[in-house]
Amino acid sequence: MKEARLEDKFQRLSKVIKSYKGGIIVAFSGGVDSGFLLWLALNSHQHNTNAVTINAEYIPERMIRRSREVSRRLNVKHKIIDLKLLENEKIMLNTLDRCYFCKKEFFKAIKSYADEVGIVNIIDGSNLTDLRSSRPGLKAVTEEGILTPYIEAEIEKSDIIAMSEKFGLNYLITPRESCLATRVEANIPLLEETLREIESAEDKIREKGVKFVRLKLSSDKLTLNLLKGEIEEVNKDIIAELTFELIRSKTIKSLGVKQLAINTIQE
Repeated sequence: MKEARLEDKFQRLSKVIKSYKGGIIVAFSGGVDSGFLLWLALNSHQHNTNAVTINAEYIPERMIRRSREVSRRLNVKHKIIDLKLLENEKIMLNTLDRCYFCKKEFFKAIKSYADEVGIVNIIDGSNLTDLRSSRPGLKAVTEEGILTPYIEAEIEKSDIIAMSEKFGLNYLITPRESCLATRVEANIPLLEETLREIESAEDKIREKGVKFVRLKLSSDKLTLNLLKGEIEEVNKDIIAELTFELIRSKTIKSLGVKQLAINTIQE
């Protein structure tokens, strides 16, 4: 029964994708949501499918590398657009609706590229699960006329993972990623140097065998978030020392951050 339901959802999604005429651009982050869409679009529209990835000051370099690797594996034309988004004060000030302004700039850039190459449809990996949480960026998706086939076909995050596994696309399934701006508490301005220091610290912690790590900077402390299942497997002293190095760094120290907290989260 479960397999039949999944097949029904896949057929609904395929029908939605095939209904798009005039080529497809997938707004591609390198993750499983946009990755499975890209694979399906390629199978439906073949050579008239492009992947476009936005690179900005707060996009982790590993996400850009990942988008390149997956695009090469899928043999799809891949365009990376570089933007300087921290020059936009509405984004740099990091208010609660930062994601809305960011996505507006993302999709304006992708739409401009779509006009250049003569492709009509831009699709995004937002799904039903995203609708259950506060996602200011979804408003921008709607306003910019971006298509959301997962939502149209009533597909949830768990469905995307299950379909990826079913079709042997396990390489698309990686620990969830997000932009570096999410590491900074709202209303603390985003500085590129600070974001890159956070990224470097996370990368060093990953080198110790940790699959998922998120540092969160607030006005008075730095919180290290690790998966509940992983925290017992890592050397906490080494992880703490790496994180304290970050607290002692020039840009973080200038914010008055003195405390370190370690938090566990569910996968």
